[in-house]
Amino acid sequence: MGKNKGRKFGEDFRLMRQEMMLGTHHTLASKEKMSQTMKRKIADGEWYPTIPSNPFPKPNIAELKLLNLLEQHFPGQYAYTGDGKIVIDHLVPDFTNCNGRKEVIELYGDYWHRGEDEVKKVERYASFGFSCLVIWECEMKAQSELLDKIRAFRAQGGLADAW
Repeated sequence: MGKNKGRKFGEDFRLMRQEMMLGTHHTLASKEKMSQTMKRKIADGEWYPTIPSNPFPKPNIAELKLLNLLEQHFPGQYAYTGDGKIVIDHLVPDFTNCNGRKEVIELYGDYWHRGEDEVKKVERYASFGFSCLVIWECEMKAQSELLDKIRAFRAQGGLADAW
């Protein structure tokens, strides 16, 4: 372990360290210039965050279970696209209908998506003509209720049935 682990440093030491590092990194002026450029690009709509490449292009366990369920009850209707095959407004849907209906299914994990507002994502997809069904991981336990939910979603039809 380092000799300074857990040690508190005063403000004077931090300022001295910051001045020492100025020559090895960006200067304060260059940082300010980069900040202003980025703010301008964001305001003008010239910059969009990139979607990070998925280090796990294969479906996880919950997605595999849902994929098997979809194939069993709706054969040939949905394909796994969570690996980035399809991108809609910088969103990567987990499952997309592959028979001409503009439908996407998002699988929200109870841990990773807790506290997220699913309505915002549904509205973003809707602005591009896609209907979106959000399925929470905990809903996968009650398979008959989940199938009823998917059937109801399919019965309402995609917002636009043809691409």
